[in-house]
Amino acid sequence: MTAVRQPSRRSVVVARSVSLVVATLLATWLVAACASAPAVDGDALVIVRVDGQPLTLDDALETFLASHGGHGSLVQGEAAVRELAGRIVERRLFLDEALALGLDRDPDLLEAVDDFRYEQATELYWREHTEDDVFVSDTDVQAFYDRTDLAVRCSLVVTPDEPSALAAHARVEAGEPFADVATEVSTHETADFGGMLPFVQRGELEPAIEARAFALEQPGELSEVFPCEAGFAFLRLEERIVNPNRPAPEVALPQIRVILEERAREDKRAEVEQQLLDAVGAEVDTAAISKASLLGQDDGERVVARADGSTYTLGELRELLDPERVGSAEDAAVTEAATALVREWTLRLALRRAVADAGLLELPEVVRKTDRYRDDTMLTTLCHDYVYADVDPTDDEVRAYYDERLESEFTRPGEVHLAYILVGTDEEARAILARLDAGEVFSDLAREVSLDRTSAMHGGRIGWAREGTLRPEVEGPAFSAPIGSLQGPIATDDGIYLLQILDRKPREQVGFEVAYRTARKRLVDIQQKQAWADWSQRLEERASIVFDEDGVRRAAERLAAEAAAEGHEAGSEGVAAPAVPGDHETPPAGVRAP
Repeated sequence: MTAVRQPSRRSVVVARSVSLVVATLLATWLVAACASAPAVDGDALVIVRVDGQPLTLDDALETFLASHGGHGSLVQGEAAVRELAGRIVERRLFLDEALALGLDRDPDLLEAVDDFRYEQATELYWREHTEDDVFVSDTDVQAFYDRTDLAVRCSLVVTPDEPSALAAHARVEAGEPFADVATEVSTHETADFGGMLPFVQRGELEPAIEARAFALEQPGELSEVFPCEAGFAFLRLEERIVNPNRPAPEVALPQIRVILEERAREDKRAEVEQQLLDAVGAEVDTAAISKASLLGQDDGERVVARADGSTYTLGELRELLDPERVGSAEDAAVTEAATALVREWTLRLALRRAVADAGLLELPEVVRKTDRYRDDTMLTTLCHDYVYADVDPTDDEVRAYYDERLESEFTRPGEVHLAYILVGTDEEARAILARLDAGEVFSDLAREVSLDRTSAMHGGRIGWAREGTLRPEVEGPAFSAPIGSLQGPIATDDGIYLLQILDRKPREQVGFEVAYRTARKRLVDIQQKQAWADWSQRLEERASIVFDEDGVRRAAERLAAEAAAEGHEAGSEGVAAPAVPGDHETPPAGVRAP
């Protein structure tokens, strides 16, 4: 066993993920992210009771804020508070049902919640130990900028281990063409180009490669073999020139600061990781990790790592690896990836010890987010295993859905390929028509006179436009006039258009076989929503739900006062719906609909 020394971060190419998959629910309030608590003191403001359980304004706002980006002031008026209360009542009823079914005791759930809690605490730990300690001085930034006066172009070879890099280096020194060696052995993306990198300036390569590249002075000079993020590497300098693309200081200095701060964070993180590993006595038996041992069946109990009193066996490591990928990969790559997995295990144990010792697991922020995650995961499981258990539309039902919506959902709209000229007056338009009749070319006139300079640069062409995306005045002739014809003058609020109909595609129905998966998914969504509504109704019918009228009134008053203090204008009462991104096309300006 050897003490763990953190290597550069490298890709794990043969690991397969073993984790609990938690689906996202359709209901808006099942968002796992938890927004910050609002400034109002809502804990004392009970707005509704469910089977005697008080639910407060803070409970309601936490659910609301999770899907509205923290804008609690969007809730205005008593009606909105009641609507918001209805959402948390529904959530509470479903959670109580999940608890009654024992979903909170599911082993997979408990493991997932425990992992989530440590992940949240770990994020805080790294923030405290890396983000807050990073400092880059103005002098450092200026010094880096002063060194960007040069640009270099190098050839590069990267291999997964040091012996193969040394062997390739010796071949180049002996006179073999660098490009041939790079193409044969390099694992870097430049191998297909003989290892040739483009011209680069400082800040564009990983630090280890950059340091060697800019240390080379004469074309043809070869670097030594050195460790890098992907293994081991060496370079040959091809050209070294004055940087022709060096930006002005006011542009470059802020960018350089970002680069240096990120490098400082990486260095700090590596330092902290090593301290954590040393603190738990992390050791890895690298001699036990090889392609042969991973593909074998014996020695499953052999310990390959120790940390914080725990051990990690060869058998456990085999369970995380895909035997087929291990068998087809290079020996060195397998060893590299497997060793990285083992080191990740030691670091995970070290971090768990560190966050526990620092008391981060008990921080209110971590507890609140973990509780929210546990509840959301229980609700997801409830939906999957119970609420939606019977949702499985038959092929006949999918066909009926498709037939009913053939025109509205499964017919591609027609398209037209247009070019146009936009002018200010009818007289100008008719003058252009006369020039076209005289033999001038439409695209040349568009470039010369069209007021829409964006389309003018392309000879008036705007590409393909779907039905329903054009201005009403243009839509008719665009989809009815003969292909190749000129249409206009057409008066609009923007001016006078002359159209050239270049091509057209008719409406096209999507066949059932092609549309089947989409139709089935949409039908499943409809049936799941109905199943949810049915469950919600049954749960509400057997529950005691009592609104606290005084609490609702006081909650509305507090929210109104907070909104006024923040400078928000009072609008109509209600709970603002979240913005829902859609697939609606946003047409550019011009002939398309405004």
